[in-house]
Amino acid sequence: VGPSQDHCWALALQADGKVVLAGDALNGAYWDLALVRYTVDGQLDTGFGAGGVAITSVGDQDAYGYDVLVQADGKIVVGGEAHGTNFDYMIARFLPDGSVDGSFGTNGATLTDTGALAVGTSVLRQPDGKYVVGGAISPQGFTAVRYNTDGTVDSGFGTNGITTTTVGPAQQTATSLAYDVNNGIILAGYAPYPNTTDFVLIRYLSGLSNGIADHTAISVPFAVRPDPLEANTTVSYTLPNASVVSFALFDAEGRAVRMPWKPMPRSAGAHTEVLSGMDALAAGRYTLVLSAGNARSS
Repeated sequence: VGPSQDHCWALALQADGKVVLAGDALNGAYWDLALVRYTVDGQLDTGFGAGGVAITSVGDQDAYGYDVLVQADGKIVVGGEAHGTNFDYMIARFLPDGSVDGSFGTNGATLTDTGALAVGTSVLRQPDGKYVVGGAISPQGFTAVRYNTDGTVDSGFGTNGITTTTVGPAQQTATSLAYDVNNGIILAGYAPYPNTTDFVLIRYLSGLSNGIADHTAISVPFAVRPDPLEANTTVSYTLPNASVVSFALFDAEGRAVRMPWKPMPRSAGAHTEVLSGMDALAAGRYTLVLSAGNARSS
């Protein structure tokens, strides 16, 4: 991948079947973020980066990409760590062709100083488009950092965008992050105790806005039939005002599922929509989100 040593830490599948690998590559002095994309038959995708490989320097020294996701629009998001003030949480976004997304963060990336050595191991995208990087900081503490859609830190989440939970008396390690159907952010890992090491599972309330359950958010209640979903699923709802209505579907890890639904202008009152294509979904748990103007329900 690079001129010397390389590491692959994560992969993501695109909707078209292509495979994106994320990791790091040694450039001779420091480690850079590395992305590689393969076609469905396992060949390097020459339309991605340079001959299928995209290597990007982030921070002033080393950068490591430990997790990756692909959005419905084809953009690629990498979570990990990079050397800035300390070893900081890092999130970076790339365009579908592997080039840096200049509209995100600073030159395509954001580094977040937690005040300690940080290892961001996982990244997810919420149904509202915000991102969460999960990991751990030294000396001890499971940590989640949330970012806005443009890569800036979401200061309304936790304390200045960061929430930390200490479990056990020594260094903890976070290994995985997920988004559940109740809008919870799930962080998993392990923590050492005297004479043992235990599994750890932490759940944070996202509220989709401020890090706590938000019971005052504007919503449009809706009903879905049948449940479980079938090929053609009926959604019934009532709008208080005329709005453009759109639907989005997310899997259990908060990743958007590409569906053939387009925004629809609708008048105030009761409406019924038929959403097709549900029979193409793999078995599992999904979250359906209805958006109408400033209102959002799931």
